[in-house]
Amino acid sequence: VQYLELLMHAFEASQSLPQLHMIYNLMLQIDDSNINILGARALLRQKLGFNRDALSHLKRYFSFVEKTHAPPALQQAWMTLENTPEPPQR
Repeated sequence: VQYLELLMHAFEASQSLPQLHMIYNLMLQIDDSNINILGARALLRQKLGFNRDALSHLKRYFSFVEKTHAPPALQQAWMTLENTPEPPQR
């Protein structure tokens, strides 16, 4: 876990988003109730354009945390994703 945390900080600092996503995934495999990582992965997935996945993660996050107690970035992401229309079916 400590090694993953070191990698996480390094990838956050260098903005290596795909690698950071992989670290978040590994951290959640170890501890799937880590709400801090769950929220961070939701924001990262939104940044990567995976809006449906990001919204799903935020729903899970907010099942543990009251919306009014969440960090502003997560509250904003929730409002944005909730108001984004679904892409048309192919």
